[in-house]
Amino acid sequence: MVLAAYALLDAWDYAGLSTWLSGAGYAGNTTLADAAIKLVVTALTLGAGFQGGEVTPLFGIGAALGGWIGCLTGLDPSFLAALGMLGVFCAGLNVPITTCMMAIDLFHGTAAGFFVIVSFISYLVGGHRGVYPAQRIISPKRRSLIVDEGGTVADAIERHNDLIQ
Repeated sequence: MVLAAYALLDAWDYAGLSTWLSGAGYAGNTTLADAAIKLVVTALTLGAGFQGGEVTPLFGIGAALGGWIGCLTGLDPSFLAALGMLGVFCAGLNVPITTCMMAIDLFHGTAAGFFVIVSFISYLVGGHRGVYPAQRIISPKRRSLIVDEGGTVADAIERHNDLIQ
């Protein structure tokens, strides 16, 4: 399935870590398709059970999307690429404090307020989902998700899927 997706989408440039995406996003040389294709092939790869290299693709997806939005809105693509990178990283890994500290380390503290806002909004929007299904839910993100407390991300996903069906 993964190889078929690469072939059908002619997405060979998006295979592996695609480190070029981050640089292209910061330069404002990405499109919505860049972020979407990398998201699809990364999700298929992880869904097929291939592990490893989750963080760098998240950086690329976020930077590509942020850089594209920067060009679209006339704002600085490098700044929005940085915010996009942080937002996707935090939503995918459920680590808002780590994201803030990493952002200050990578980009210095001059935009720390923006880093905190993006980190916590993406953390909350991400719900009880993430790249690592074995991750424990110590404290629920919202009162309506209190039943997920103490379980894993995989348990929460299964419970929410059962509610939908």
